Formats: sequence, structure tokens, C-alpha cells
Amino acid sequence: MSVKLTAQEESDVKDVILIYGNTAAQTIPTNMLGPSLRALKLNPLESEIVDFITEFDRDGSGTLTYDQFVKIYSRKKVDSDTLDELLAAFRLLDREGEGNIPVPEFRYYICRMGERMNEADCDEMVKAADPENSGKVNIEKFAKFLLGIKDENK
Repeated sequence: MSVKLTAQEESDVKDVILIYGNTAAQTIPTNMLGPSLRALKLNPLESEIVDFITEFDRDGSGTLTYDQFVKIYSRKKVDSDTLDELLAAFRLLDREGEGNIPVPEFRYYICRMGERMNEADCDEMVKAADPENSGKVNIEKFAKFLLGIKDENK
């Protein structure tokens, strides 16, 4: 089964292969799958990356072909979080209903729930979520940051 990409998606995939892979062979090393998908504005969990590598690199070569990468990209794109879904999830943590989450609560939920992060990664996530060091995370701005959506309010 062949996956059909838009012209923009095909261009983006080729750019990612140029940066992270081998352009001549049209391959991506499996250890660059996560960064490659994130460059395409997708948010794979580490467990998803492992599952994709297990499924698509059965021979253990350490590389994914262009077609394999496109299938992974297409599958993850369909499964990707939407802005509305992220906002809905973050609103559950917004007890005051003001569109903000206090940093200590945010840190706890992001770093302890779901996929565990080490302390250094957690610190980086908190810095990204509260760049002004205000003590609060603006859920809309952070959701847009996660999805690579430019904030027009800047």
C-alpha cells in the first residue's frame, strides 16, 4: 500500500532526510527517528519510537527506507495530538479556570505522569513552558509551542 503525501509534506520529508539521514540512499538511521518526526511537528513518545523501529527495522539494519519513514510519518500524523485535544487535557489541570497552571503542579503532572522524564528533561520542559519565569504556565501558549504553532500574539 502506497502512502500519498501532499507536495508540501513530500518536501518536508525530503528536507528531514537531508538533515537527519542519507540523501543518496534515501534512508534515516533508526536513532534519528524521534528527532526526524519532531522536526515534522509530530510528538512521538519514546515508546512509540521503539514500537516503530521494532515494526519497520525487522532485520536490525539500523536504517529506515524512505517508504518506511513515510508510512511511519503518515501513521503518526493521523494519530497526532490536535490543539483542541491538548487544550482540553491542560484545562483539566487549570483549577482556577484562568488558562494557567502553577509551575509546581505543571512540573508534577508533566514529569511524573505518563511517560517518565529524567530531572534534566523535566527542567527543560518547565523552562519551555514558563519562559518568562512567571510561576505559571499559560496553557494555550504551551500547547501551541508543543505543536509548533506560531503564537500570533507575540
